[in-house]
Amino acid sequence: MRVLAKHFRNSVILGGVELVNLTAKPIYVLTTGGFDPACPEQIIEIRPEGIIPSVQVKEHEVSRVGEIPVVKYRAGDVTGLPEQHEGVYYIVDAVTAQCMKGRRGDLLVPIKPQKRINDRGEEVVVFTAFATFVSVPDEDEE
Repeated sequence: MRVLAKHFRNSVILGGVELVNLTAKPIYVLTTGGFDPACPEQIIEIRPEGIIPSVQVKEHEVSRVGEIPVVKYRAGDVTGLPEQHEGVYYIVDAVTAQCMKGRRGDLLVPIKPQKRINDRGEEVVVFTAFATFVSVPDEDEE
């Protein structure tokens, strides 16, 4: 399905889907393949939406290294995620995406960074792919 209208003010419609940045910093994505035939690569800036999900963390001391505690973190609830919308994908940090694996298929994590020069002559880190997390049984889970 192609997105015809934006749901969020800073989102970008790319390849028929809406990308919404739910991180604190702009995300730069390197696209290839034809938005502008004169320019085979384009850097697309996706500005932060101003919504940053948070993961509640529970900690439990499992041992000590000398006098320094070693704690086990267990992720709890994720708050601040917008509702799902057809054709909308949310760019989030890896921790948020991992905590929601198996529950949300609309969360993307930018991966494969490269340095490039943008149209203003500034060096920026661009991402060339997105990752998504799926639920896989883990023998270590309690």
